[in-house]
Amino acid sequence: MHAQSCSTLDVPAAQRMRYWENAIAPYFGRLRGDDDAGGPDFEARCDIYDVGGLGAVRMQVPLSRVTREARDALDSGGGYFKLSMQIAGAADVHAANRTVHLGPGDWIMLDQRLPYTWESAAPASLFGLQIPRERLAALGLPSLVCSSDEALADSGMAPILGGHLRTLNTQLAHVTGDAAHLLAEASIGLL
Repeated sequence: MHAQSCSTLDVPAAQRMRYWENAIAPYFGRLRGDDDAGGPDFEARCDIYDVGGLGAVRMQVPLSRVTREARDALDSGGGYFKLSMQIAGAADVHAANRTVHLGPGDWIMLDQRLPYTWESAAPASLFGLQIPRERLAALGLPSLVCSSDEALADSGMAPILGGHLRTLNTQLAHVTGDAAHLLAEASIGLL
């Protein structure tokens, strides 16, 4: 089930941000890192698992700022929606004329064709799913949805989806065989 791992720890400090951009590009598309935010001590790790055709991603990042530009909308990342939960630390996501603050337990779903900037002001841990666009085509989802949206809070779905993501994150190492496909379908069903 484990697909890929990448870490900047064994990369010379001056090359870490560029290495990181290239290592995660197959999953998130082109993200342009801010060297000032990353700095020479940029230590990041990403583990990606295949869960029934969805990418389950665990990531640890330092203080950082990455931007996905409009010109990159149709690259490899554009074929996905990213559903990401803040596990530790905090982040501000600037997209679609909004700023969404994420603290532990908060989540956001972004259409990867959408330009955005993701800022972590301190070290942070995240867990999320990369969902192929075609798996969500019939749902007509907006390009940005987050756990703090009023309509979700009123419906009770925000904490349910958050609980599902937390459980999937903690149980990921134990998911095998057909359970991975069932979890993928359950995740899409919750959306």
